Amino acid sequence: MANILTISCLNPTGPWSIDREDCIGDSLNYINLNTNYLACGIQTLDTRVTNINNALQNSINNITNSFAANKLENGYQKFSSGLILQWGKSDAYSQIQSPIIVNFPIEFPNVCLNVTSTIFNSNQNFGATGDIFSQVYQFNKATLKLITQSPSPAGDNTPYSHFWQAIGY
Repeated sequence: MANILTISCLNPTGPWSIDREDCIGDSLNYINLNTNYLACGIQTLDTRVTNINNALQNSINNITNSFAANKLENGYQKFSSGLILQWGKSDAYSQIQSPIIVNFPIEFPNVCLNVTSTIFNSNQNFGATGDIFSQVYQFNKATLKLITQSPSPAGDNTPYSHFWQAIGY
């Protein structure tokens, strides 16, 4: 009479077993493997691994999308908290007391909280009037208005550009 060792397992699709007969040491004379059930178990495991990989990829995509950015001269950065920081340089020159309208790279979904601006003067020309500064005139979720200001009532016809930053959500 031969010694028989049976290894059995239950998985969600049914049982499988391996039978060993006439085992002497590490030698194996006979294996009977119910391959249909084993194949089902491997397929179930493979499906679970695939589902885990898909879930991980979806999580990574969600995290990546929550930090979307456009890193150009006029760009933005989205943060996972929902805050959005936008920046840019006006694409039109502004004369004193002549407002320019700037479109944000993306519209804030809810509200623009704050805008700051400063004059960009690449020619190092400070104008006939002395100090020149940028004033935020109005802003909303999609645009802002900027004005070049001077303490002198006489004004100055030198064109100026503006750097600006806006934050909102």
